[in-house]
Amino acid sequence: VLVHKTLEQSLLEVEQEEELEAIATDLEKLQLEQEQEAARVRAIEAATIAEHTTKEARKAAERDRVAREESVRRKVASLRLMKQVWPEIAEDTFQWFEGRGQWREPTAHVILKDFLPWLYSEVDDALTKKEQAEAMVEDVIKGALAAQEAKESAIKQAEADKLAAAEAAKAAEEAAKAAKGYIRIFLQAKSLGLDEDRTVGPIEVSAEDTIADVEAKIKAFLAAEGIEVDIPEEGLLHIALDGRELPPDSRLLDEQVNDNAQLEVVLPNA
Repeated sequence: VLVHKTLEQSLLEVEQEEELEAIATDLEKLQLEQEQEAARVRAIEAATIAEHTTKEARKAAERDRVAREESVRRKVASLRLMKQVWPEIAEDTFQWFEGRGQWREPTAHVILKDFLPWLYSEVDDALTKKEQAEAMVEDVIKGALAAQEAKESAIKQAEADKLAAAEAAKAAEEAAKAAKGYIRIFLQAKSLGLDEDRTVGPIEVSAEDTIADVEAKIKAFLAAEGIEVDIPEEGLLHIALDGRELPPDSRLLDEQVNDNAQLEVVLPNA
């Protein structure tokens, strides 16, 4: 009996679990169907709203078109009416003024109706031609000025190129001299016995020249430049750099005499 009761209770529990699972499955299915139905309803609502909006836009466009057509129709009808009625109105008006004796003179009428419009037209044409001529003259002047500026710019550029080429040639010449070992030296005027506070030079010498060679080139330079210096019969005694006498048999390169150096001439008994 106990086993039978136990089996019945187990079977009952199993059936309850199956029912709960079935209920949960049905509940999930119901929720899914509800969500799908809500999505379908939202889609229908969106489509309905879009269709309604489209219809309203079409209605508004149609109303605008009808209003424009009505406006055009009224304008055309008014124009046709004026064409039909205006001659009679003008004739009746003229007759009424003439009957009252208040109508203007025929000459004044012709002047106002024919002559003044013609005069205004001629003046307008003349002013238009004048403006066109002034515009053409201004364009010609601008073109001439532009051409002159371009020519001057080309001349300036040519001069600049020429100057640059001269400077480049000078630089190349200086570089060639430097490559060959040429340097420039200057002499202090006071060391030559000159009263002027200046430098004498430049004198081109070679870095391989000895001090004796430099002395000879200094004498030749002074003679060529017409600089009168009282040189003793035995000639220059020594040459000094920054107060340091340079031996006659040494080279400028050995004595570290650089380009643009200023040398002092040491005369005998100085």
